[in-house]
Amino acid sequence: MAQIDETRKDWIKRNLTIRHNQLTREEARDWLRLMMADMESFLAHAIYGYLLQRISKEGTTRIPQAEVAEFCEEFILKIQLANRNIRITVSFPLFGLVGHDVLSKFGFMVAKPTALPGGAS
Repeated sequence: MAQIDETRKDWIKRNLTIRHNQLTREEARDWLRLMMADMESFLAHAIYGYLLQRISKEGTTRIPQAEVAEFCEEFILKIQLANRNIRITVSFPLFGLVGHDVLSKFGFMVAKPTALPGGAS
C-alpha cells in the first residue's frame, strides 16, 4: 500500500483548488517524476487530493470506483498538459473531475476507464 508523503500531503492541502494551468513547470515535473518512479504512490496522492476536494465541496467520502478511475486518467492528462505548458482557453481543476465529455470537446482523448490505471486498486 502506498504511503502519503507528508510534504506532498501539505502541498495538496494548500493547493486543493489549484487549476492545471496554475502549476509551475517544476511542480508538474515533480508529479511526473513521482508517476514514473511509483505509479501507485502517484495515484494515491492524486486520489487523496480528490477525496479532500469532494469532502470540502460535497461532504462525502463515498466515491464509486469508476469515478475514481476516471479522475485518475484525467489527473495524468492535466499533469502532462501543465508539464508541456500547453495553453488552452480553459483551465481544469487539478483535483476535480471534469468529465470525459468536456475533455473530448476540447480535443483531449481520454478513454472511459473501468479500472484504475497502472493496475492499482
